[in-house]
Amino acid sequence: MTTDEFAAIARAARIVQLDQELSPARRRVAQSLYELASILTNPDYGCATETFAVEAMYRHLQRTAHLH
Repeated sequence: MTTDEFAAIARAARIVQLDQELSPARRRVAQSLYELASILTNPDYGCATETFAVEAMYRHLQRTAHLH
C-alpha cells in the first residue's frame, strides 16, 4: 500500500469513528484503524503485519459502514 492509500483509509476511518449511529465497538475499531493508518502514512514505519491489520480492519468496517 502507498502512503496515499493509508491516508485515505485514515480519513475514512475518522469519519466512521465520529458516526454516533454505529455501535461503540465499531467506533473503537475505526479509532484504532485511524491511528494505525495515520502512523503508516510515514514510509519509515510499518511492516507487513501492520499493513495486513489495516486491510483487515478496513474490510471489517466496510461491511457495516459506508466507506469508500
